[in-house]
Amino acid sequence: MKIETFPDEKKIVISQLPDPKIISLDHEVDFYDLQQGTFNGFTAKDYTELNKKAKEYIEKTALDSELLITAKEQANTTFELIEFIAKGAGWIVEIDQTKLIEEPMFTD
Repeated sequence: MKIETFPDEKKIVISQLPDPKIISLDHEVDFYDLQQGTFNGFTAKDYTELNKKAKEYIEKTALDSELLITAKEQANTTFELIEFIAKGAGWIVEIDQTKLIEEPMFTD
């Protein structure tokens, strides 16, 4: 996102707005003491794979939900608040919806 101010014109220009995206997935998996299980057939590789699958599931569920839509709505509310405050101070806010860079929905 890019924010420019033009004091002589009392104008703020907000541009290069990215689409909402998931920037991190954090999940916690608790394991019992691996050495105490008599019939424990899991290896470290198995646990790594379980963690990987859990993370993939969380990512898919988040992307299939309305999470990103809600984030965009919250961004719009924030911009309305910025515009309200600026207008009260005698400034104009312009929001340029043109995107210059396409970004992935998920980065980690």
